Amino acid sequence: MIQTRWIVESHGHSVSEVFSWTVTNEEWQGLFRGNAIDVLKTIEQLFAFDQVKGYLISIEGRAGPLPSLPVSRIPGLCAELFSTLYTYLL
Repeated sequence: MIQTRWIVESHGHSVSEVFSWTVTNEEWQGLFRGNAIDVLKTIEQLFAFDQVKGYLISIEGRAGPLPSLPVSRIPGLCAELFSTLYTYLL
């Protein structure tokens, strides 16, 4: 939260000044504003990653175009796409 606030609305203040302002005006809860959506997005990413990786491992060794793709990168890509689309549709 501090990094986002510092980038968006710091107006030349340092990170420590933004931190102090947040704690003074919004108490410690202000440091965690917007954190719930990040937790939800992380859970979605982990779920999508496991599902895609499990599918690709299950078809590994079969003939066809899909098994020739790199198994290490596809689950991460799918996880990021799925969680981004799902989060913003909510």
